[in-house]
Amino acid sequence: MALKPTRPSSRPPLNGFRIRACCKMGERAVVGKPPKFKGISQEVQEILEADMEEAPARRRAREAFKEVQLSIDFCLFKLPCDGLKMNESYEVNSRGVEIFTKSWLPGTCCPKAVVCYCHGYGDTCTFFFEGIARKLVSAGYGVFGMDYPGFGLSEGLHGYIPSFDVLVDDVIEHFSKIRENPEFCSLPRFLFGQSMGGAVALKVHLKQPDAWNGAILVAPMCKIADDVAPPWLLAQILIGVAKFLPKQKLVPQKDLAEMAFKELDKREMTAYNVIAYKDKPRLRTAVELLRTTQEIERRLEEVSLPLLILHGQADVVTDPSVSKALYEKARSSDKKLILYKDAYHSLLEGEPDETITQFVSFPLKMVFSAGFLHSQLSLKINGSVVVTRPTCNQRSTFALKCTKLPIYGRVPVRGSKLLSDQSFMVGSRTITGPYLRSCQPYKRSCVVRASWLASSQIASSVFTLGTAAVLPFYTLMVLAPKAELTKKSMESSIPYIVLGLLYAYLLYLSWTPDTLRLMFASKYWLPELSGIAKMFSNEMTLASAWIHLLAVDLFAARQVFHDGLENETETRHSVSLCLLFCPVGIVSHVLTKAVTKISRNSKHGRFLRCSSPLSK
Repeated sequence: MALKPTRPSSRPPLNGFRIRACCKMGERAVVGKPPKFKGISQEVQEILEADMEEAPARRRAREAFKEVQLSIDFCLFKLPCDGLKMNESYEVNSRGVEIFTKSWLPGTCCPKAVVCYCHGYGDTCTFFFEGIARKLVSAGYGVFGMDYPGFGLSEGLHGYIPSFDVLVDDVIEHFSKIRENPEFCSLPRFLFGQSMGGAVALKVHLKQPDAWNGAILVAPMCKIADDVAPPWLLAQILIGVAKFLPKQKLVPQKDLAEMAFKELDKREMTAYNVIAYKDKPRLRTAVELLRTTQEIERRLEEVSLPLLILHGQADVVTDPSVSKALYEKARSSDKKLILYKDAYHSLLEGEPDETITQFVSFPLKMVFSAGFLHSQLSLKINGSVVVTRPTCNQRSTFALKCTKLPIYGRVPVRGSKLLSDQSFMVGSRTITGPYLRSCQPYKRSCVVRASWLASSQIASSVFTLGTAAVLPFYTLMVLAPKAELTKKSMESSIPYIVLGLLYAYLLYLSWTPDTLRLMFASKYWLPELSGIAKMFSNEMTLASAWIHLLAVDLFAARQVFHDGLENETETRHSVSLCLLFCPVGIVSHVLTKAVTKISRNSKHGRFLRCSSPLSK
């Protein structure tokens, strides 16, 4: 597909005010809402609390808060900016969408290589990555990033991905302009993706198999492991509801910052990324992410570019086995997998300062440097120096200790033949130990595993999806009671079958040996309120009861609707009441039917009297 040239945006840059005072966070943020920041004006706080659904509000917030963001105590923000050229711009792409782009370049020399960054789902290219970009530029590399449509400062509904393929095409269009720039076209080019950005980077590679010299993937979202994949039925319901309510924020989600950031102080820093999407995922977005991971899982064998994969073994956002599967199946000749013991999802932002510095300085420098061509390799890791002195024209084996995890690799030395032109691994192969499947499950009482099969997650998902599934039927009965579509829909048994299967599934998951004992707690085998209350203290049991309630309420609403059609009685108010107050809705229909009958009889009597000969 030919890409149309972009035209510069005619929109003038924001001239909003900036704050130069450092502030501390006050009240804890509510999901989707910014926290209260101490030390800023009420006017700025109101800008931060504004609706961020569209780009203009996000741009105002970032412009007003930019100085405060970069003044937080994050280790990589302390790097000197001397000799650093930064450029921010808005460009309208071939689809007519205004995209925010940023570049970081050395100010005194030409870059050694081009690094194109793909950010994660809850991130942008203007916050934590600023520090990582500075670190790379300080080593002589040019870095380019962009906010996806609907994310950060780019145009679009916040956090909404109508099509992941279109998003990837937008990324390709922007990065292709960089690759074709005469200033950079002869330089090696690398993709750098974090989390969802890892999936974006892989999709870019799959669409452009020969365009890139390598990729760094940090905790990539490239495959959903079998033991954490959503149940088939839930996935189908999610896909079905998304067709009717694509933009609704109905997908339950735990606090990503709590799960992704190991250090509490850095977890709290995430609140300063005021333009990042922090609300519940939109239905269409969730479906697109699910489909994308399924597609990438099927196509892992097609991945052929050199890879460096970094992953924390204690990651509960993307399972480390995801990266293991990619490493094993990719047909890349140059690939390396490094697993960090006790590290969480956000390797480059959420770990202790010394660990972050190590992650950025060692693995990333190892990728982009020419150190693999040297006859002597000297690396300092965790205070120890490992030196290899191979002889010419042979391969050397080195062992490194990195965050308590042995990493074994083979490195070609000076004079050895490279396996591929401009290969950023220079023909290296690495295996990691210990073998992932032999690792013992880690224990963390404070964090719940981010799994679709976790009971609380299933309960929350079914609760939300079950509620969303019945709403279209109530909407039809209330807004278009006499339409043919409504009549045919209410004759269908599909919704009751779906709700019945959901209920049976939840009942199966929530059933325990104590269920009968709690249900029939009295000596006469009769239910008691205290036993029922204990039983419903379990989220799974409560969710099954809710599905039971939805099925019964919809059935009653359908009976009211059909009876109203048969007797020509108004039912919209009664049907609405049946949704949550079924007995009240039934009583309302009975009363409405009685009043309607009396009114009709009265009118019929007056008509007979008026039309009789005696009345004349």
